[in-house]
Amino acid sequence: MARKLGVGVIGCGNISAAYMRHAPLFRGIEMRACADLDMKAAKARAKEFSLRAETVDEILADPAIDIIVNLTVPAAHYPVSKAVLDAGKHVYSEKPFVLSVQEGLDLKKRAEKRGLRVGSAPDTFLGGAHQLARHLLDEGKVGRITSGTCHVMSHGMEHWHPNPDFFFKAGGGPILDLGPYYISNLVQLIGPVKGVAALTGEIQQVPSSVSAIKVDGRRAYERARAGEEVRLDARPVTVGRFDVLAARTEGPFRDLDVLVDCSSGTYVRALARDLGAGLGVGGHLTALRRTRVGPFTLAHARTLETLAGEEEQQGRAALSLDLDAAVATAFPRRDADAEEAAGLAHGRPLAAAGRPGTEGVFGPDGHVVGLVADDRGAARPVLVLAPAGT
Repeated sequence: MARKLGVGVIGCGNISAAYMRHAPLFRGIEMRACADLDMKAAKARAKEFSLRAETVDEILADPAIDIIVNLTVPAAHYPVSKAVLDAGKHVYSEKPFVLSVQEGLDLKKRAEKRGLRVGSAPDTFLGGAHQLARHLLDEGKVGRITSGTCHVMSHGMEHWHPNPDFFFKAGGGPILDLGPYYISNLVQLIGPVKGVAALTGEIQQVPSSVSAIKVDGRRAYERARAGEEVRLDARPVTVGRFDVLAARTEGPFRDLDVLVDCSSGTYVRALARDLGAGLGVGGHLTALRRTRVGPFTLAHARTLETLAGEEEQQGRAALSLDLDAAVATAFPRRDADAEEAAGLAHGRPLAAAGRPGTEGVFGPDGHVVGLVADDRGAARPVLVLAPAGT
């Protein structure tokens, strides 16, 4: 008969009763002891479930304990799990597993070095209802899943938890305390995260301190490189897409390949910074490739080698698009007769188009005359590109 693994609990708060009550339902493990900084709490739980009450040091040294369940407050998860691994025992922690990626990687390294296992809640996605949903997806009983969302609708844990203060401290809150349940289930149902939703939509972004924005007449990057502390105001930008295409581990670093679709004025360098800050690990842009600006894509681009070759052969490099083609690509087209084209060339307005936005106006010869936009009952010049007399 296989030996049962002895289980001990550190942290005898509200959730510990659930673990102790349900442990006998699992083959291969046996709940044997519990510990808490408050020995009264440990003794109360020990009496309730016929366990040994021990100090934290005693349970870490107890040879009858193979696995320790870490049910301490979130801020203590990392140091307690670290102590468990250093004591040569497997550890299973309540969520959140740790409060930073660095802490998680450190526990992984310690466990691998000693041949130990590390686990963390939540395991609720293994429940019958969630696995039935997984089965229905695998059997193709529903259509193609494109995204997922989750919602928590309650009055908050202060309405039911006897000691909810930890929820409002570092490591608590809805994202780290409740989020793991739903994120784990979404991942097991529809796969790994492919988009960064927190940094999409209309957001307030603080530009990078090494941007070209002027601060009291000098570029921000000049001030930053001179050792000055540069503080820039947040500005509204729109990020329509922030998709994670690939992820790689390079030594102690995690590299992400992402695809960003954003409005003018958005600093991708700042998106990397803010993503890292949100994860508590720091973030830095290592490479940037612009693939589209408005309607202009890489199909319109020219390589440096091509430009250099044309300049060498023809004395000058040809443009990717002439002015007519560039305006026709970037703006809706409006054709004008000879009289309208002549008037616009002199800066006179045209009849209102009744459409929003800027339009490119082309004369009878097919060449662009200028850009106009409806304003105060007429299509007024935004820019005259072929003024009279040229």
